[in-house]
Amino acid sequence: MQKLLITLLHIASWAGSAYAHRPPLGATYRRTVSLPVIGTQTVQLTILTRNMARLQLQGRLQLDEPVEYDITDEGKLSFALTNSTKQLLRRFRTSLDAAAYDMSDDTAHVVVWPPLPLSVTIKLQRVPSREPSKLAAALEGARMPTFIQGLWSQKQKGSETSAA
Repeated sequence: MQKLLITLLHIASWAGSAYAHRPPLGATYRRTVSLPVIGTQTVQLTILTRNMARLQLQGRLQLDEPVEYDITDEGKLSFALTNSTKQLLRRFRTSLDAAAYDMSDDTAHVVVWPPLPLSVTIKLQRVPSREPSKLAAALEGARMPTFIQGLWSQKQKGSETSAA
């Protein structure tokens, strides 16, 4: 009983912390938009771990890369793009300037600066887990970055160990 009470108090202490503002592990967020100069673009973000996500772009910009992220104590999302992601965006004179997670409606937001003087905020909707990912199907057979393969292998090994 005491162990249960301590566990409940520990979980309750997270309510005001950055843990309360994290997207759920395994969640996928997606949206297809028409961006000035770039055209129709599908943006998909899959939460892999507590601080690693998978960013996929389909359209004029093609991308499948890991993104490290963290949530500050103020609840703001900070992220680090890979060099290849930065290079691709630079080639199109575009940048990803900010991102956020809205716990109230379970959506992710990305602020994109296309080659225009104004930014565009894209609200990514959560994809129900039973709905097959159209983007994943389109990318089927595409080589998954080695970094993500390593994370995925570790996750699979961990779930096999915990199941035993």
